[in-house]
Amino acid sequence: MIFYFIRHGQTVDNARAVFPDENTKLTDKGIKEAKTASKFFGNIKFDAIYTSPFLRTLETAKILTEKRYIIDKRLKDVDTGTLKGESIEEISKKDKNWYTTFRDDIENKYNVERFSSVKERINDFINETGKNNYSRVLVVTHLEPIRAMFSISMDIDGKALVNIEINNCSVSLFTYFGSKLYLKSLNWIPLDMYDNNKNRSFY
Repeated sequence: MIFYFIRHGQTVDNARAVFPDENTKLTDKGIKEAKTASKFFGNIKFDAIYTSPFLRTLETAKILTEKRYIIDKRLKDVDTGTLKGESIEEISKKDKNWYTTFRDDIENKYNVERFSSVKERINDFINETGKNNYSRVLVVTHLEPIRAMFSISMDIDGKALVNIEINNCSVSLFTYFGSKLYLKSLNWIPLDMYDNNKNRSFY
């Protein structure tokens, strides 16, 4: 089974560089990104399509495909707690180590969902979906769930994950075989969508 994980297009909160809430919408650029990405899925027959319940992923999914998709809460973005709506740059200036609140062994100052929690729900989704007799599955989701897929498949945690950039509407491929997950391609995007500027986390 091949999982095609795609991150949603750019959102209003992305453009504002703030920690997002679930109702932030796609920008015109985000819509264009999704339309460009959709061209690369035209000839692929997906056995199932899943999406996060957040507005930005639902908007992206509707652009990517006209086929029926399944909403799964396990694919939602990480809960950023009291950071929602806050400037990422300002928080980083005030607290250079804010990201460590993601870890189980660090004080959770902002009530952010732990990365271990994101991994747990994504792992549950993969194992459940993997029981179906599917060949190809499209999953429309967010930055941290895709990082969780990378973490599960490569058995990597900690600071190494922070530096993994997942661009808007980029595609990461994973295969599921014998109850194990394997990374095949990470953060692939069409060349006409490539932006050399560094992405920020929690978009």
